[in-house]
Amino acid sequence: KGEEEEEREEEDEPQEYVQITARETLALLELAQLMGQRGQLAIVKAADYSAAPKLFKDVDEALELMELVRVETDEPSGSSCLKMAELVARMTSATVVECWSREFLLYRPSEAERIDLDALSQK
Repeated sequence: KGEEEEEREEEDEPQEYVQITARETLALLELAQLMGQRGQLAIVKAADYSAAPKLFKDVDEALELMELVRVETDEPSGSSCLKMAELVARMTSATVVECWSREFLLYRPSEAERIDLDALSQK
């Protein structure tokens, strides 16, 4: 196998992600709502799977900057949106906080640790 093939296989492997509790999920949802009201929530628009590499890159960059990202899709049903959410989460080492209608919310702590989940879930 060539070096390029090995790199491609590594990219397709599932990545580790942060597991969150129900209390942390609720806290992240409340935070996302507040950030959205203030215009501070990162939003990535995903037209379809054909732009997957760009989508993964855009979501990865948004997660590194903000840790909490809403992705809006054009997927026609909730089940295909959930599949897309799981794929994007796996490829960006994120956690799906919630998936509804044509949107999903992802969380991934960054090195800067902007969101303190422990403190947030204690409120």
